[in-house]
Parts: sequence; structure tokens; C-alpha cells
Amino acid sequence: MSEDLDERLDRAGAFPAQQERSKQMRDMLIETGLSLARQLSYDQLSVARICTEAGCSTGAFYARFPDKKAFFKALIVKHTMNSRAQSRQSLDQVPFDDLLNEMIARLVRAYVSNVVFLRSAVQVSLEEPEAWEPFRRNSHELAAYLLARIRVEPNIDQSSVHEPTIRFAVQVLLGTLNNAFINRPGPIFLEDPEFPVLLRNAVQKAMSLTRL
Repeated sequence: MSEDLDERLDRAGAFPAQQERSKQMRDMLIETGLSLARQLSYDQLSVARICTEAGCSTGAFYARFPDKKAFFKALIVKHTMNSRAQSRQSLDQVPFDDLLNEMIARLVRAYVSNVVFLRSAVQVSLEEPEAWEPFRRNSHELAAYLLARIRVEPNIDQSSVHEPTIRFAVQVLLGTLNNAFINRPGPIFLEDPEFPVLLRNAVQKAMSLTRL
């Protein structure tokens, strides 16, 4: 995972870290930044505050990141990689009949607990659209994971499984979550207890699967 992380951070705009000590400082800055970005908006998140919390100089920061925007893009990379690893390890143990419930419940909790960070990620991606690519990659991988689970489920009529439909259902799922925290259109809000239940029902209908 570390090599993959290094490559993705480089693409996000971080300066390549050749020595282990430099990587450790880079990773500490990122972990500090993630913690702060869950509480402070992108505009409130200053390089000085990040360095103070990490216990390093601004020179150490700029030796690893060209600017705050590249740093925040690195935060997005790390956040999405953490989310993917955590969900995949635990979802493998969830029975298929509970999978959609559990998947949506976890996603809703993750959105609620990271709403400040996610709004900042949207702000950055509006200026630099490629910043959203790690989220897009996670959504495609989530669709592939769900499709793989469906295809080995003996209680599903496999003739009803249509890959584009499953992928679109995941698009509906994530699009609804994104709209809920960005625009808060109502009448059901992200924090409402019925939100995950209604979202699960909508996704189930969108998948159009037939049980045996």
C-alpha cells in the first residue's frame, strides 16, 4: 500500500519523498492535516496552523508540498485510501442479505463525521477537477465490489444481474449522499434516522435484482 500511496501523492502534487525520514514527516503532516480538516474549512486551514499542530517549521512543509492546495489534494488521496481499506476489510465479513444495509449505514456515518472535510474537497475540486479523482476511483471500486458479491450470491437470479444497472445504482447512492451534504435539499436530511433506510430502498429498486 505504501508504494501505491507514494505514487498517488506524487500525482496529487506532493514533492517526491526519497528518504524515510522525509516520508515520515510528510505522513505526519498529512495525518495532522486530516485531523484539522475535519474541524476547519479549507479557507480556515492555514499552513501555519498545520505546522504548529505537527510541531514542524513551515520550511519543512514547503519542502514536501508546493502549496496548501497540493497539500489538500494529498489529504483527499489519504482519506479515500483509508476509507477504501477500512470498508473492504470489514464488508467481506457481512452476509449478503445485510450487505446493502451495512454499506449504506457506514457511508452515511462517514459523510456525517467528515462533512467539513468533504465540503472543502468539493471546493478544491471546483477549481481543480482532478482533485475529485480519488473519490471517483473509490466509487467505481465500490460498484465493482458490490457486483462481485452479487454474482456469487446463490439466492439471486443471475439473469437479472445487469452490470450497467448495478453501477448506476451505486451512482445513485453516492450522488444522493453528495447532494445531501452539499445542497441539503430536504425534506429528509443526512442526519435523519430514516435517511439510510429510504436510501437503501431506492438503491434496491435501482438494482432491479430478482431473488430466487
